Amino acid sequence: VDIYGPGSKIVSVKTGSATEYVSYSGTSMACPHTAGTAALVLQAEASATPQQVASTLLCSSVPGLLGKVENNVWADGSPRLMLQAPKKSFTLSDSPETCAPAGSRKVRLCESLGWDAKRFGRPGVCGESDDGLGGCSGLLSHVQAERFCEASGARLCSLPELLNDETRGTGCQYDYEKLWSSTACAGGFSLAKGSSAQGASTDCVGAEKKNFARCCASTGKSCQELGWPIGRGSPMICGASDGGLGGCSGLLSHDEAQTFCEASGARLCSVTELGDGETIGTGCGYDSENVWSGTPCSSGGFSVARGNSAFGTDIICEAGATKHVARCCASFEETNVVPQTPSPTPRQFSAEPPSPSPTKSIASCKALGWDPEKFGNPEVCGESDAGLGGCSGRLTHDEAKQFCEAGGARLCSLPELQDDETRGTGCGYDTTMLWSASECAVGFSLTKGSSAQGLTTSCEEASSPNFVRCCADAPTLMSCGSLGWNPEKFGNPEVCGESDTGLGGCSGFLGHDEAELFCEAGGARLCSLQELADDETRGTGCGYDFEQVWSATSCGPGLFSTAMGSSSSGKPAACEAGTVKRAARCCSRIATAGGVDTNDGDGTPAVGGPGGLGTPDPLP
Repeated sequence: VDIYGPGSKIVSVKTGSATEYVSYSGTSMACPHTAGTAALVLQAEASATPQQVASTLLCSSVPGLLGKVENNVWADGSPRLMLQAPKKSFTLSDSPETCAPAGSRKVRLCESLGWDAKRFGRPGVCGESDDGLGGCSGLLSHVQAERFCEASGARLCSLPELLNDETRGTGCQYDYEKLWSSTACAGGFSLAKGSSAQGASTDCVGAEKKNFARCCASTGKSCQELGWPIGRGSPMICGASDGGLGGCSGLLSHDEAQTFCEASGARLCSVTELGDGETIGTGCGYDSENVWSGTPCSSGGFSVARGNSAFGTDIICEAGATKHVARCCASFEETNVVPQTPSPTPRQFSAEPPSPSPTKSIASCKALGWDPEKFGNPEVCGESDAGLGGCSGRLTHDEAKQFCEAGGARLCSLPELQDDETRGTGCGYDTTMLWSASECAVGFSLTKGSSAQGLTTSCEEASSPNFVRCCADAPTLMSCGSLGWNPEKFGNPEVCGESDTGLGGCSGFLGHDEAELFCEAGGARLCSLQELADDETRGTGCGYDFEQVWSATSCGPGLFSTAMGSSSSGKPAACEAGTVKRAARCCSRIATAGGVDTNDGDGTPAVGGPGGLGTPDPLP
């Protein structure tokens, strides 16, 4: 027997009756199931040979579903393989030993499999022999071993994982056996003993050989938990460069890259996942960089590939001590919910006639957490999904405008897109045409998300559906005159300060970042420590003369100086962590001859470029 089909209590039509049904069991039911599946293969591929049909059925079969039997075979030597109809899109196989890749499959984490990741080896990996796998694997070809593990949501272990004892002591007496790994070698795939206590020797054998298998999985978070979209490559894999990872990795060794991903509950992508584009356009400018994968290669090294195959398809093998950037992947953990590709969350857009695009964003780059210094003008920032509720998908121009404004941003102008203000910010939009706020003959201009893809522009009607990225602006600092604040009350006559007027009220007690945003929202900035000492905000209300007030002056990493709101208190300044809650008072300056506030009161240029925190309102 080559394969098993469903054959127990199958309901079918009754001979001699057009209305009655009857339940049958045995080969009389298993055979027509198998023949019908073969017919489906021939329906899709009419030119398939009998050998190709048989091999395709074996390749799509699932091991491990027919109960625990010794060595995965029945007493007569028949394999424990259950018939499964191929997916709608499948590749014919000439031999069961050269099956096409399984493709999309369910993926489960150590936690949901109930496997212990802390037994041996890395804490981010777990392994098993039979628990949750339907029994011991028995002797399988390499592709059958892959499917044995995948049927339960696991995967074949890599050679380093086997050598690190990730599956040691997990049963089936496989500590003493040579086990399949997922690591390719010159003649096929590498084998290693189930326990390093039995020796660390490895073999390289052809994929058609029969060997035992143990399976591995990863700890961490699923795509759903990380909030990463799926569908760039496989509908079961997601990837990112910085979102949810604490920022871009920078150049790291392979061990450091693994730790970088695992710290956020993700993992290094396999070289196949990088090649499938799972991380394309996810930011940090890493599409053109060589990126570490988790895939081992010869001589104890690991494979490295470009972040986007458009910049090259070469895969190189590098020693783990070499420095490369990291991008991270995770898996969609299959539940009873069907995974969705990253189409945008349904949004309600106004049917009102469109209003002109704003020239300034409602929220500043700092408030949005967007980096204005990645590319282009340092007073402009851009994004694809962060803070916007996800990728836009295709929208009309008015919907695109509302999409950006709902996140506190605005549509980018055509020059801003061509200056790469949004380049590398994710959603794979570097290579797509994007809406701009710039009008043209019949509607609005579009251009690619990255100038590396060319500066081609087009002009389309506003009703056309296109993708969008959004822009925002560095905070704008208003002059004392525009704010209506008195610069001559105390201290430097070129500096003014306030507690509530024009700020929407008193700040209350805030962390340092919140205090900065409080002032920026009113067109001002936090005062420097020197300005507070000079009493620039003394007597401006809220009872803050006798409270510790945040300053803009740093006194160490993550630390900022605080001072009493009035020097008359006699209390010294303090150095405090930015997470401490203190009151905020705000400062600005009268404009210089050039109309720009270039000094924040402590003898250094104000933060945010040539205009302090932006360009101030012109003096009245």
